[in-house]
Amino acid sequence: MNKNEECITPTTEENIKESAKIVFLKKGFAGTKTRDIAEHSGENLALINYYFRSKKNLFRLIMNEIAEEFLESIVPVFNNPDSSIREKIELIVDNYINLFVQQPDIPLFMMNELGENSSCLSQSERKIEMILHSVFHAQLKTEYAHKNIDPEHIVMNIMGMTIFPFIGKAMMNEMNGMDDEMFMQLMEERKKLIPIWIMSMLEGPQE
Repeated sequence: MNKNEECITPTTEENIKESAKIVFLKKGFAGTKTRDIAEHSGENLALINYYFRSKKNLFRLIMNEIAEEFLESIVPVFNNPDSSIREKIELIVDNYINLFVQQPDIPLFMMNELGENSSCLSQSERKIEMILHSVFHAQLKTEYAHKNIDPEHIVMNIMGMTIFPFIGKAMMNEMNGMDDEMFMQLMEERKKLIPIWIMSMLEGPQE
């Protein structure tokens, strides 16, 4: 048994993956070196290649896991036949904000990386299709057919309203002296306000 094999434990692969997620979220794909992941994980550099073959393969795995987590709690909400449009909006906003509070680096990371690495979401294509052809979309088309509202605009508005504060948090902290407690209070308020704003868009006059 060589030295590398002696180092391998049942937790080594998971340790590398969790460390890679932290480093990728902070530095992105281009800014991350394999050595950075090895140093963060405390594992031998050769073990990263042993388990994942390359930085690109490891990044693809992390991106898919982030996307799966991002979509996992949302798909059932979009496709619940028993909830109203407003109830769906409330749950979508609540789930998104809760996820970003727990992992605040995800919005900026995905915005920066998805344009160049959208192929990394291949494993999530089925869930994305389920959202694009969801019960929520059908409800919007039926309920507001007289206004000719494209459901994609509504989904983009919901995502923009929930995601942007996390992307712009550093700027708001700098400009307004907003601390984490104040930011969290604002996010709790937005859970209530965003559904109100979206419903106002839907029910208001359409030019």
